[in-house]
Amino acid sequence: MFSYRLISILLVLLFSQRFYTQIIYYSMNGSTNPNNLNNWTQDPSGSTLIFPPTSFNNEGDAFIIDGETMSLTAIWIVAGEIRVYGSLQNPDWYRYQAKALSIYTGTSYMHQTSSNTSEVEKLFIGPSGQLYLGNAYGGNSIQVDSSCIVDGSLVIAHPMIGTGNFYLNSGGTLQTINREISTSGNTGNIRVSGIRQYSKQANYKYISSVGTYTTGNGLPDSVASLTIDNAENSNTSLTSSVVVVGKFKSGGAWGGSNDNSYILLNSNSITCLDSIYITGNVSITGDDQSAFILKGDDPATYSIRAMTIGNFTMDRDAEIIMRRNVTVSNSLTLLRGLIRTGNYVLQLGISSEGNIQQSEGRIIGNYATVKDNINTNPLLFPVGTGEFNRFLTITYTTPPTTSGLIKVSHKDSIGTSSIQALNDSGFIINFVLNQYWEVTPILVSGGVFNVTIDVDGQNAVPDPSVLRMVLSDYSGTQYFLNGSHSNGIGTIIKRNNLSGPNTFGRYYAGGDSDYVHTALISLNNGWNLLSVPLAASDMTGNTLFPTAISPFYAYNAGYNLVTTLENGKGYWAKFDASQSATITGNYVTGNEVSVVQGWNLIGPFAYDVVVSGITTVPPNILSSPFYGYEGGYIIPTTLLPGKGYWIKANQNGVIQLNAIQ
Repeated sequence: MFSYRLISILLVLLFSQRFYTQIIYYSMNGSTNPNNLNNWTQDPSGSTLIFPPTSFNNEGDAFIIDGETMSLTAIWIVAGEIRVYGSLQNPDWYRYQAKALSIYTGTSYMHQTSSNTSEVEKLFIGPSGQLYLGNAYGGNSIQVDSSCIVDGSLVIAHPMIGTGNFYLNSGGTLQTINREISTSGNTGNIRVSGIRQYSKQANYKYISSVGTYTTGNGLPDSVASLTIDNAENSNTSLTSSVVVVGKFKSGGAWGGSNDNSYILLNSNSITCLDSIYITGNVSITGDDQSAFILKGDDPATYSIRAMTIGNFTMDRDAEIIMRRNVTVSNSLTLLRGLIRTGNYVLQLGISSEGNIQQSEGRIIGNYATVKDNINTNPLLFPVGTGEFNRFLTITYTTPPTTSGLIKVSHKDSIGTSSIQALNDSGFIINFVLNQYWEVTPILVSGGVFNVTIDVDGQNAVPDPSVLRMVLSDYSGTQYFLNGSHSNGIGTIIKRNNLSGPNTFGRYYAGGDSDYVHTALISLNNGWNLLSVPLAASDMTGNTLFPTAISPFYAYNAGYNLVTTLENGKGYWAKFDASQSATITGNYVTGNEVSVVQGWNLIGPFAYDVVVSGITTVPPNILSSPFYGYEGGYIIPTTLLPGKGYWIKANQNGVIQLNAIQ
């Protein structure tokens, strides 16, 4: 008796600051069997003492596990609390009954292989904790009779049962394996009979290892992030529509293959407001009411895989790269951003024509749409480049005799090519721009249609009204006309009544190289760096710029006076007021300007040139930025027709003034 009382008094005196909580803490003493009382030592102050518990029956005892390996052959029954810091290992034999299990930090496992169900009144997973309950290969349920609170991560493969409540809080993560999550009833992996609360600010992960599973009615209509990982030949079916505020991710279960697996939208939608990360060969499918919607302001580039869905919306200033074909049966909306198809095809419509809405978004690559043999609605092909819309429209005035698909792609290129002259009702066409639209019918035949092409931003097109649409075969070697020219609006070129043979192939914009064009050049008061963008009939400086009050100065290792100006070169000249000069002439063939080692004064031709797209022969011979002059030197991002620019080269060569792409 004396010894027991003495020990009690000493403990109170030494550790009174800890005893006010009425909790006695015990720590594991190495990797041992927790059922053995002697394997626990009292640790109220952080330094291990030698006093083991007298039993596991005291509700005020807290047993601390920090990285230990549990080797249980019998169930461990604890009247108090089990607290985990670090990790709880050897999960296949770990089963217990406790008043509370608290996972504060690290990852712990409970993959019971026996038929016993672990029982706790309270289960708590802290923000830095993670608990695995079962796995895809085995395990049993856990029974919670008071509450389960998840602030960290819960990975659950076998149902949680009991009379308690379940709370997945903001910032927490619930990963369910091979089962849905539900708000009531005995379906899914959360089956407690009390409240089931799933936060909209939580993260949700679904893992399907075999068969077809649903997300369940427990998935909120808005979530912080959503992951759907399928194994090979498995499917996940969406129970209701969801908005994903953070990342949407889909890949193979546990990093494996997801070949022949599907995310089934049914009639629901997934709206992504942030990043998407889809890998492998998963397909996203749904009926005509389903939708995949990209919104938000994330400017990054992301990939999408195979899709067959009802509606697709791109409303984000970003780029989407297609890694498989995408088919949209009902409605395609392109409000912002770019879709790069690569070698794949974005198709609108399946058995009937779909609807398209376009604002600022466009497709770089291959776009196909269904054309039936009934309607005469205009078909928009919203193709283009990274900078410009190069849209094409086809409007049937007489429907085709057979329905099918029409596929269009725009091929960007620079410069012009001479062709054998074509006479378009008195208008001579002897060159084409090298950029073209490739139009391919799939089963569609017959009918009469009109075509428009938009040459916005193409090189050598200061005046699209003097261009005509020219057709060629798919190799671009034989050129011909079909139908009749009709004046377009702005940068639109139009041709009507195409029918019979030679209606499909490549569509070019062509013109007459001898046609006289006009360029308007703005000039500042004082000195100007200028150039001549067209080949005028008289290239003397005083004829081109009659209001100049100085001679014209060229540069070739030093300044020299010139009277005749040349295309592709830059000159100094002075004017006594701000004004404009009008130059008439023909297009300059080609896009190359010769330079010598050292400083050069050059000028572009009749089209804008983005500096970042300029190339040289040999490569990498430019050793300075381009410098323009607007009352002081500037470093331009685009070279403008009629302006002159300084550039330094480290050797003789050629600058290729590629047009805006």
